[in-house]
Amino acid sequence: MGVGCMVLLLHLPTMKQRWLPGRDGGGVAAVAVHPSRQHFLVAERCKSRPPAIYIYAYPSLELVQTLAAGTERSYSCAVFSPDGAMLASVGSSPDYLLTLWNWASGATLLRCKAFSQEVYAVRFSPHFDGSLVTCGTGHIRFWRMADTFTGLKLQGDLGKFGSLELSDVAAFVELPDGQVLSSSESGSLLLWDGGLVKAVIARPGGAPCHAGPVAVLLHDSQSNYVVSGGGDGVLRLWDAARLADAEPGKGGAACQVRPAAEVVLPGGGCPRGLLWQGRSSWLVLSDCGALLRVALPLNLLDSKGFAASRLLELHAGGVLGAYTCPHRHVVITAAGSGAINAISYRSGQVLQQRQFSSRATCMAMLPVSADAEQRTAVLGFADGSLRLLRLCADGWRLLAAVQPHKVPVTCVAASSDGQKLAAVASDGRVFFFQLTAGAALWPQLSCQLPGPSPCCSCWSPDGCCLLVGFSSGVVVELTVPDWNSIDNSSSSFLVWVAGQGAGQVLECSWDHARPLSSTTAMADAAVTAVSSSWSGSYALLGSADGAVRLEGRHTSNNTWDGRHWQCPLHGLRSSPITALAMAFDDSCFISAAKDGSLLLLSNPLHPQPAEAANAAAQDLQLPSMAADAAAAGGLADAPDLQQDAPSLEEARQAAQHSQQAAAAAAAREQLVAAVAVLRREHAALVAENNARPPGQQLPRHMLDIDAGLDALVEQERAALLADAKAQVAYDAELAQLRLRKLQAYYTASLAVHHLTLHALRSGSSVSTIRQAELPKELLLSIQEAEQEEAAQHQLRQDLSRQLSNTGSASKKGSAHLQELAGDADPSRQGLPGQDASSMQSRAELWPQSKKARAAEWAAFNASRPDETYEAPADLAALAEAAATIGDYKLKSDAGYVLPEDQRLTPSRKRSQMLLLVRDMTSAQSSFNARVLALRDEKRGLLARLNAARQRLSVINNLLGITEPLPELHMLPEEEPEQQLQDVSEAQVAEHHAAKKAAADKAAGTTAGGLGGFAGAKAGPSKQAAADAHKQAGAGGSAAAAKQPRGASSADAVQRSASEAGAAPATLSHTQLRTLHVERQHLLDDITRQCAAFDASIAAVRTAQLELGVGIKAAEGQLLTMTRELAVLQEAEVQELVLEAKRAAKAAEQAELAGRLAEVGRALDAKRAEGDAAAARRAAVVAELEVLLADQDAFREQLTKVFNRRIKRSRRHGAGDGSGSSDSEDSGCEGGSDSGSDDEAGEEVCPPGCELGLYERVVELRGRRLDEEEAGGEVGKALEGIRKERELLGKKARLLEQALAAVNQSVLEFQQEKQARLNQLPTVVSLRLHQVEFLEGRRLPHDLSGAVVFSQQQLGRLKQRMQELDEERAALRQQQKELRRQHHQLQADKAAKQGHLAELSAKCRDVQMLKFGQVIDVVLLDTIGVRNRAADELREALKQQLSTGTRELAEWDAKIAAKRRELLALSRENTTALNTVAELTRTQRELEAVVMAGRSALWSDPLDARRAAVAERDKLVATINSRAGRLDSLRSQIAALKRKNTSVYS
Repeated sequence: MGVGCMVLLLHLPTMKQRWLPGRDGGGVAAVAVHPSRQHFLVAERCKSRPPAIYIYAYPSLELVQTLAAGTERSYSCAVFSPDGAMLASVGSSPDYLLTLWNWASGATLLRCKAFSQEVYAVRFSPHFDGSLVTCGTGHIRFWRMADTFTGLKLQGDLGKFGSLELSDVAAFVELPDGQVLSSSESGSLLLWDGGLVKAVIARPGGAPCHAGPVAVLLHDSQSNYVVSGGGDGVLRLWDAARLADAEPGKGGAACQVRPAAEVVLPGGGCPRGLLWQGRSSWLVLSDCGALLRVALPLNLLDSKGFAASRLLELHAGGVLGAYTCPHRHVVITAAGSGAINAISYRSGQVLQQRQFSSRATCMAMLPVSADAEQRTAVLGFADGSLRLLRLCADGWRLLAAVQPHKVPVTCVAASSDGQKLAAVASDGRVFFFQLTAGAALWPQLSCQLPGPSPCCSCWSPDGCCLLVGFSSGVVVELTVPDWNSIDNSSSSFLVWVAGQGAGQVLECSWDHARPLSSTTAMADAAVTAVSSSWSGSYALLGSADGAVRLEGRHTSNNTWDGRHWQCPLHGLRSSPITALAMAFDDSCFISAAKDGSLLLLSNPLHPQPAEAANAAAQDLQLPSMAADAAAAGGLADAPDLQQDAPSLEEARQAAQHSQQAAAAAAAREQLVAAVAVLRREHAALVAENNARPPGQQLPRHMLDIDAGLDALVEQERAALLADAKAQVAYDAELAQLRLRKLQAYYTASLAVHHLTLHALRSGSSVSTIRQAELPKELLLSIQEAEQEEAAQHQLRQDLSRQLSNTGSASKKGSAHLQELAGDADPSRQGLPGQDASSMQSRAELWPQSKKARAAEWAAFNASRPDETYEAPADLAALAEAAATIGDYKLKSDAGYVLPEDQRLTPSRKRSQMLLLVRDMTSAQSSFNARVLALRDEKRGLLARLNAARQRLSVINNLLGITEPLPELHMLPEEEPEQQLQDVSEAQVAEHHAAKKAAADKAAGTTAGGLGGFAGAKAGPSKQAAADAHKQAGAGGSAAAAKQPRGASSADAVQRSASEAGAAPATLSHTQLRTLHVERQHLLDDITRQCAAFDASIAAVRTAQLELGVGIKAAEGQLLTMTRELAVLQEAEVQELVLEAKRAAKAAEQAELAGRLAEVGRALDAKRAEGDAAAARRAAVVAELEVLLADQDAFREQLTKVFNRRIKRSRRHGAGDGSGSSDSEDSGCEGGSDSGSDDEAGEEVCPPGCELGLYERVVELRGRRLDEEEAGGEVGKALEGIRKERELLGKKARLLEQALAAVNQSVLEFQQEKQARLNQLPTVVSLRLHQVEFLEGRRLPHDLSGAVVFSQQQLGRLKQRMQELDEERAALRQQQKELRRQHHQLQADKAAKQGHLAELSAKCRDVQMLKFGQVIDVVLLDTIGVRNRAADELREALKQQLSTGTRELAEWDAKIAAKRRELLALSRENTTALNTVAELTRTQRELEAVVMAGRSALWSDPLDARRAAVAERDKLVATINSRAGRLDSLRSQIAALKRKNTSVYS
């Protein structure tokens, strides 16, 4: 590990240390070990020149290689490649260069800027050659070494965080599949794939992987586990396979992964380094100041098997101070983490340590006058506390602990007499304490400094003045009040500052305005620490850049003796010297820095003491804590401060408040005692007054102390009563509001309440289904699903209609063949007749007849269907079959392909679920409506039964029948909405009374089977009321509804009244018989209506059972759909990607088809232009033939003139930039004679020929040449269009292959998705009559061979079988008809072939008779006629080839010349670049000389500025001249890179 400017090599078994000093003096920036463990690298920092990377051999520590010029100032990280052949380094500010080295040869392979901010780590890919990754501030970058056309280059892709917040990446690991796992500031792990965040890793519950930034990551390839460490001080073990398979959750949520194991580091520090040491342990470097070893268990998943132990103790938070003891080789140090240590710097052992909870900020030692052994230290803390400790043999003894401040203590100082102590806080307040003989701290006073941010303090030698320095550069002197009559005398003091006076130590005095003297201690950086040896012979100075300077001094006059030693011990970055201490024997000194490093070095200016002296010094023993306490008078250790202890000011204020509270309590007690005495005296006076005779008694009101007191008490009572009533009203209103809220939450959303409707006689009942109203969003979704279903149904109907229309297409193939098989003989029609009046010769008629026959054959061949021809009717039938027959393979079959219109997607599955919910809701609503209608019917029935009860009661009274007829009403469970109404207090009291009575009786059952027939009177039990209701149901009901016909209700009432008034004995026999008949009729009617209602209840109950079965089946189906939806949602992303690919390929195919169509149209247009040009040329030739028909004498000469090749001027286009014309020879279609004529010279009119005829021929020749040129241009355009069509055809074929591959991928994905869906369990409820898989009319035990198939589809299959049989019969009949037509056509063909053979024999006989041999007519037509166009094209091609060859040779010569010129200019450019580099190096040397030659600090700055400006102007002029030369060279190089461009100097 790197410590300051050195490298520490620690041998773990023996803990032996070896130190390797740095070479560049700026500190160690990075260390890396070679994979072979035989070499390691050290990358350093340097301020004066570019640093280097040094490769050392291990264990010899021999320097093997030096890699220079890799960065400008400092490296940030470096690493070897997995094979050890390459090395990657990254520089720090300002260049941030990423460099790849061949470290064995020292050559730079590649170089590129890594990023514009700090880079923390770089690492080669362990799995893919040529790949590496860097990370740092706000970025992660993925690099690859790409082989481009200009050579090997580094190409980096920045990782895109997307919607995540930008984060610093401190560590990363690459998984075996190439994915990268990185850290983040939020504590989560980021999984990268292809430069994008694939998933965010979190723990179960959504918690981040660590409660703080993730600092380290390590992957073990053997166990395939990843270890992460974060700011929470916990190491977590993760399964790399699970991390690699992580997918983002719904809506981009984090993927939750459970860690395999957890290890809590002792001390809770954040890990900064992590190594996997073999298979037994981890090495952890923690920021709490410890090097830990974590022993691994055999089972890595056992969190309790990990054991952590400390290997090395370090200073965490930086070293605040270091002081050596005057009689022992012991140094006392304090760390920023709140620990104070006593270390033996001879053995390196920590003798004593004490840790405090708060962070330490400063440290000081009591002077020798207060502690002769220098064992007492004062520590200031960030919470404002101050502690005084003394070192003993068995620990640190706490002498005092106070809390003077609430902000951090920045510095503490003790006076030289050991009686005063000053503590300065960051807010500028100073507390002064008095040190007693027992080392106790007694606060004396405090004051506020004139400014904030004090940074240092010290006492004057006489102890009466305190000097406080501020970060702004101000020094303040505080005069302390005279505690012990100390004289106040002025003296000088030392000051070291930063900024312009950096590196100097100034001796100042308050009596002089300027420093008394100045000493240049450090040349380049500010002095941060100054110390002197115990003997006074040496002075130690430390700088902000980590350098230490040792100066020799004369003890006699306290002056420098000229001896000095200086060395950079700590790094440049964040490693300023904080403390320096010399051993009491001047043999060695100790240097401490802010980075926590503590270095021990021997004194190079002092001879080493003898061994005996060392031994004597080491024999001195420290006293124990008990002995030290006894020596101090038996004082016990001071108690430590508690957490959040009050400051001294707060304690003073609290004590003052306590005193005031005690005084107030005492005064209150005195007042209460006085009031009690007055009460006793008043009571005695009242008793004495009452004891006197009535005439001597005083009125009672005269003895009242305060007459208005009663009124005041009554007023207060009334106010309290009003408040109580208001509170009661408020509570009542609040209770009502809560009740309404509860009702709105639980019952307002119910569409139907749960009610139970009882039958009248059978005892059965039926209940509604509690049904909530569907949310509006769900209703809208259901409406959208219904609309989509309707649209799909309409689409299917339209498709079926189109297929039926297509199937009725006519069959035209056979009719066309019959038309072509006619008996017409066109051969005779084209032959020349024997008509002597014809003006055409045989030579003219013969080509026309041939053309006519060729056209007939072309028409015949065009009408013949090719091998790939398919009849439209067959295509329509196949399409209809494919659309309607379906694929009835098992979905679990490997070859099953789901039709595209039936493929499931999440949206379709949601629509199915919504429709299923709609059906369930509709069925429940229908059933509930049926039950509610039945309840309304029961209400009407009970009203009729109560009317009948009244009529029966009258009849029973007339007949003398004593039968109880209770009143009938609805039961409470039949009308539950009535129970939700507001109740009064009386109803509540009645309910409680009834409940208490029922509890006392402990008896009673629910209503009977007739439901709702409870008695109206209080007293009879429910069972009795039910029995009475049964009797009423058996004997009377609905009599009022069945009154005698023709009698009104008023007459019935009057008759009832009269009958009621009459006695049974006075009624006649007829009346009695009428009453008995009416009574029996009422009873029968009641029985009938009760039976009808009970039958309705039974029917509804049956429907309820069936609905329950259906609802349960639907719920099971909904559960299955939910599982299927989860599977579909998981596959939706991949499906969308595949569909997007297919849509893109289809769009490309459509676009390419459009382009092909455009090219085809252009090709047809060009062909039409070519045909038109050929027709115009033929017209010109025909016109020439007509013109020369009567000129037999000059025909041959004029024909040569017409066919002669002449020079024609052709104007170039505007792009040529000139109006020049070039000449070309038009080819001659004549023989050698025409060629000889071309060479004869100028063309003239043949002698004897008419000039007009000659000019007409020349004009026709010009037209011929124009048409030939146009035809040539059309031919070139045709050739270009053909090539473009071929290229587009190739692209179309490639696109078809790509589309087929995408379709195959989609098909495979659909099959995979269907396989996953098939694995989901599905519950199907079947009835016994639906089971047809029987063996011996019994259900078999093994149902693995059974298939669940719907009856509808089974019926369709049977119907389809019949349709296929009918289609087969129709096809057989059609085949027979086609065979008959085929035989007829074969016979016609044989007849035609025979006729053709006869004509061929006749033609051969005629040729034999006329010519004596068979003549090829086609060849005869071509004899004597040459293909002039072909000859012209061959000649033009030959000329173009020669011209092209010549131009190609010229261009090759030009390219060779330009290459030679480019090589020369490149050499000149290289020389200029080397010159610039040399000038830059010279400039840096001159700057170093200027800096070294700078005069003293207080010299005249104006002269130095003038000299610097002059030197700078000279350098600027030199650089500008070189820059001008470079610009010229760049322009020349750029000109050479452009084609056909000359370079002018």
